Amino acid sequence: LIKELEELGIGRPSTYATIIDTIKSRDYDEIAKYVDLEYLAISEAVGYIAGNPDSMRYNTNNYMIYLRRTDGKMIFIPIDNDRVFGITRDWDPTGSAMMYLKPLDRKNVNNQNTISLLLDTVLSTKDTESKGIYLEFLDLLKNSSWVKEETFNTYFNMAKDSYSDYNFSLTDNSNTSFSKYINNKLKQITSNDGE
Repeated sequence: LIKELEELGIGRPSTYATIIDTIKSRDYDEIAKYVDLEYLAISEAVGYIAGNPDSMRYNTNNYMIYLRRTDGKMIFIPIDNDRVFGITRDWDPTGSAMMYLKPLDRKNVNNQNTISLLLDTVLSTKDTESKGIYLEFLDLLKNSSWVKEETFNTYFNMAKDSYSDYNFSLTDNSNTSFSKYINNKLKQITSNDGE
């Protein structure tokens, strides 16, 4: 983060250095002073369901960092979600493994630990408030209309109608079908319920 800020000409304000040092400290209560952990937990639950292999959790990229003016807390905004819900056409870095990861897996699909911020909060081996929120939202999402094929098809068709110059196909065998993808994701969540 400091490097990115310096490249933008923002310099190294003490606030940013303090936030980075706090995250590096791996102290949950201290991190909670600077990072909106509820926002992080909810966005990670949505991210888990969507399964973007190119995200903060799985490839440590494709997110923006925003410091809220109201309280100075950091939030992470996911961007570039072009590889979600089983899309593997043209690029499949994980061998479609995203649908088999468990909600509390601490390693990514390349068997490497994910970033410490997530390991110390939503994926903690301890019972943290943010981990509880993360699991609660996974439970809400697995029972919502957002994981139903009818909902997916409705939005798929809206995109297809809006971007008619792109070749949209639900029968493209280079992608994992939404049904197969989401059913496997829901199995992983259900198998995690006892943890």
